[in-house]
Amino acid sequence: MKKIKIKFKYSLDLEVQRLVYTLKKINWYIINGYKVNLPSKLEGAYIKTADKKYIRNLLQKEYRPNDYRSIAFGAKKGWGKISDILTIQFQKIGLNFAEEYIIFLTKYGVGGSYELPNKIVINFYNKKIPDILKTIIHEIIHLSIENIISKFNISHWEKERLVDLIFLKMFPRASKIQRLPIKTKKIDRIFNSFYPDIKKIVSNLQN
Repeated sequence: MKKIKIKFKYSLDLEVQRLVYTLKKINWYIINGYKVNLPSKLEGAYIKTADKKYIRNLLQKEYRPNDYRSIAFGAKKGWGKISDILTIQFQKIGLNFAEEYIIFLTKYGVGGSYELPNKIVINFYNKKIPDILKTIIHEIIHLSIENIISKFNISHWEKERLVDLIFLKMFPRASKIQRLPIKTKKIDRIFNSFYPDIKKIVSNLQN
């Protein structure tokens, strides 16, 4: 059976990129109710005026490679059994997955994000290893359905609900349903009617 591997990356340069990206999207995150982790000295007016040089100087004082190394070690240690279950579940519902996912570790921004085909960003600040592993699973599910989602006019929060519901099917004891700022009864009804046919679920959400 093909196993899903994870590979971790982290560096000061990557953290600078992450913070620059986060500040560009800060208004969107705030409007949509996301919790955003920022360096303590980067608040208020500094959010709007900070340039890349200022950000680098700030993060150089905070960057501790051992923090990242410890998280990577702990997550890899717990990934084996999860990989087996995830592979079987994806095969059951006919979703594609990568053989390896690149996990970028950060202390800044929102909890997690993804970029096709196999890149994931995980904010590990104040999080334990089980929570980090759950976030990795969540983002892998996002990546596995993104090509289907992109064909239909599905809103951000509908997509989040769909990922949560798939997670619940795959890992009933470990999943955690988010509280979303939308009504979810219609999404849940369509999901339960057509699961495991993800394409049919998404097309009916559009209708």
